[in-house]
Amino acid sequence: RARDAQFRFVALRDSPAAVEAAELPPDADAAVRRDETVSLVRKDASGAPRKLTYLPVKLEGRVRGALELSQSMAAQDKYSWRRRVILLLTTLVLLALSTLVLLGLGVFSVARPLERVRSQARAVGSGEVGIRLGLRRRDEVGQLAREMDALCGRIVAERLRLAPHPEE
Repeated sequence: RARDAQFRFVALRDSPAAVEAAELPPDADAAVRRDETVSLVRKDASGAPRKLTYLPVKLEGRVRGALELSQSMAAQDKYSWRRRVILLLTTLVLLALSTLVLLGLGVFSVARPLERVRSQARAVGSGEVGIRLGLRRRDEVGQLAREMDALCGRIVAERLRLAPHPEE
């Protein structure tokens, strides 16, 4: 924001003008002497971060100092904090939705078929062997269902073999 900005002239470190004006920080002095713009972040007296930008000022073909633009970083810090919070919340929402989708898939692809196998096992245990699951899956649940169907088929065949025949 413009109201947070402050401008002032700063002199090169060994310049006679340095007596009357503020001096450039050492880490900016060399770059300004090369006619380069420099940006630094420093804390002010209250500890708040400020962005300092130094624009070289030339007089008679030589760099004599720099124009210092000082801006508060409070707005950027606040914006960064908000973006991090939004990113965190978005991540948590996506994680929750992903978890719900995976749980839903687990229920439909594992829990329900296993419940059918369990129901068939109970039915077999109570003597009902005519039930077939007919699950057409290529995973372990499908293998278990096929084995249960085969077991029921073998029990039916064994019952027929052991049942008394009327011709006898």
